[in-house]
Amino acid sequence: MRTSSDHRRHQRRAIALVRAVVGPRLETELTIPESSRAIDCLFPPERASEAWGVIQGDLDGRAVLVEHFSQPPTPVKMATVVLKTAWLVEQWLKGRWRTARPPLALVLMVGRPGQALDLFAFGERGLRGCHGARLGPLEVLAVDVRALPPGAGTSFLRAFDHRVEAADNLRTLYGDAGLAAATRMKIGEAVMKEPSVWGPTAVKLTAQELVELGRKEGHKEGREEGREEGREEGSLRGRRAVLELQLARRLGALSPRLRAALAGCADVNRLERAAALVLEALDAATLERKVCAVLSDGKRPRGRGARRGR
Repeated sequence: MRTSSDHRRHQRRAIALVRAVVGPRLETELTIPESSRAIDCLFPPERASEAWGVIQGDLDGRAVLVEHFSQPPTPVKMATVVLKTAWLVEQWLKGRWRTARPPLALVLMVGRPGQALDLFAFGERGLRGCHGARLGPLEVLAVDVRALPPGAGTSFLRAFDHRVEAADNLRTLYGDAGLAAATRMKIGEAVMKEPSVWGPTAVKLTAQELVELGRKEGHKEGREEGREEGREEGSLRGRRAVLELQLARRLGALSPRLRAALAGCADVNRLERAAALVLEALDAATLERKVCAVLSDGKRPRGRGARRGR
């Protein structure tokens, strides 16, 4: 039975032989600094969301490392992705994930890195913009989101294109009937949760689309109930839910006063006016005060000449 001392002795023998032919330039026992190998994100093996569209089958039932590049990655950066993938495969072989399929590295990039793709022998995957490379259990899927054709199965991936000229990709995503409304709402929530990383144009568009999605879901619910009042109530609930979400993204937990105002508002127009306030650059206290005033509009006079609501 080999001991740790045996392993160490054999290792020293190997190093001695290599040093004999390499010379003093040889470096030994280097430590890979994990802090410089941070992974953008990693999700566990599970049923992949429908949002992934054309690559959903590639992601199903396996751990997936996701790396995003706002520009075509250089060969060095692609090598780092391969290194991270190898580490995940090592973890898989050690039993971290008991899945039939090994982990996958998904590279989402804006632009085609010709040199990196050639160096690592990536091949086309049958769809413009998709490239794959594999060595045994080590697999990398690189997607040039800019090159993906518009259409069914690509709207979510195309939304990773951050360029100004690609702003309409978000609109296309929200209008993709091939995705469940709940999925589109979740994506919209993600945008509203971190408005600073998306910019005012994307946030405004998202707020508008969330309201529209709420309206459509409300009308759908009303039609299923088969009553006019059902359509109106369904639309009202949808818009109220969207506004509550927007406010929570800006303010955190809603105060009892704000919740009461929101629950008591049965006017779609006032809900839309309140939603417009969320998009303004207001501090938290001012936003809450103005939203409460708008939602309560019609219940009390707003000033000279104001009329009481019906």
